[in-house]
Amino acid sequence: MRLYTIVLSALTLLIVSCENMQQDIELELPEYENKLVVESYLERGKPFRVTLTESQAYFDQPGNPVIQDALVIITYGENTDTLEFNPSFLDLNTLKVYNFVSENTVPEDFDGPYTLYVKDNSGREAVAETSFIEELNLDTIRLQYNSENEVLLLISFTDPPVVANYYRLIVNKDSLTAAPDVSFQLSDGSLDGEQITLGTGYDYEIGDTVFVTLFHLSEKYFRFLATSSSAQSAQGNPFGQPGAVETNIEGGLGIFVALTYDRRKLIIPAK
Repeated sequence: MRLYTIVLSALTLLIVSCENMQQDIELELPEYENKLVVESYLERGKPFRVTLTESQAYFDQPGNPVIQDALVIITYGENTDTLEFNPSFLDLNTLKVYNFVSENTVPEDFDGPYTLYVKDNSGREAVAETSFIEELNLDTIRLQYNSENEVLLLISFTDPPVVANYYRLIVNKDSLTAAPDVSFQLSDGSLDGEQITLGTGYDYEIGDTVFVTLFHLSEKYFRFLATSSSAQSAQGNPFGQPGAVETNIEGGLGIFVALTYDRRKLIIPAK
């Protein structure tokens, strides 16, 4: 019993000692400066549209960061287009909502540059520039069937030689708004000037409707996608490597980009 008493007393002293060692530390964090967040994708034949919000500090209460009162201008060639606030403009192909939209559409025959200028009612400004890059077409989409009539896709395209190229491949089943079965980015690397073939799994059946989209990316957009993906993966992961999302917006965050892509729709036929 004496041994038990000694051990218990030692444990009590240890707990008391630890409590005495506890110190409350107050950290003075620098005040966070909210920044304009701009997201705009130019597609030929579609209206000019911009999503304009603002960033929030990590510990801020969730709120509505949408910016309503702002001057949003896109300039191209000799044209200047002022976008109007529209809180619920929906792109039916992507189900993405924009809040500044123009009645004018992106011209079919002008590659750029396109310049975006934003100024909100508090005086914050953001500027960005983009151009359409070379169009790139899919060469072939081949189908491969297994013994259970499940189908994989083999998607081929030819990489333009000499210059660095960046790509994004997306495969959707049933509709463009469905979550993609395939979505990844790649650079040509050692495949400069070669035909590149990318494959899916045996994820499809006879009669399925499939959309295959190959984007030809600028390096800035490629870096934006890569760093956005890394940042999302690190959220909530104590072992994740934190990092900033790269942007082409001067004075803010986000992306302003002209989309160049080739898209094919196919219905999987019987073997």
